[in-house]
Amino acid sequence: MGVASRTASADDLDSARNRANKAAADLARAESVLGRLEAEISDLEAEHAAAQGRLDTLRGAVREVAIQRFINADATQVAELDPDINHQARADALSRYATQGNQDAIDDYTAASEDLQVAADALSAKREAQQGAVAQLRERRQQLNAELKRLEALEAQRKAAQARRLASSGGARV
Repeated sequence: MGVASRTASADDLDSARNRANKAAADLARAESVLGRLEAEISDLEAEHAAAQGRLDTLRGAVREVAIQRFINADATQVAELDPDINHQARADALSRYATQGNQDAIDDYTAASEDLQVAADALSAKREAQQGAVAQLRERRQQLNAELKRLEALEAQRKAAQARRLASSGGARV
């Protein structure tokens, strides 16, 4: 029975080492996932800040367009009252030409606003993924610590059994 119990202890110790190694590998993978997520979040935060800056810059231009359209609204109505159709056509063409740049500013503002929303949504999704990765990392760390404690306990039992064997054999080592 003495040999069988030593083999069982050695098997238990090998099994505990294997579980600890697997837990350490799982922890390393979880740390890699978290590292990638943190890098992606950093990139998305930069995109978000750039989109916000672009939107802030365009906000002033859009305000100017709105003001100009408000001011020119009466002028357009007056031009429509012009009985000469040629004057009316020229006024309409000049008005469209003059406001084309303004419409571009509005389109740019709309695009920047959409870019900001896309960046904000992506950032929110990555932050949720990061929270999940952090929770998984904690779980992996707890598993590794539990396996290491089991391994330490088995190693202590093995050493104690070896010390008992040495003491019972009179201290002679074979």
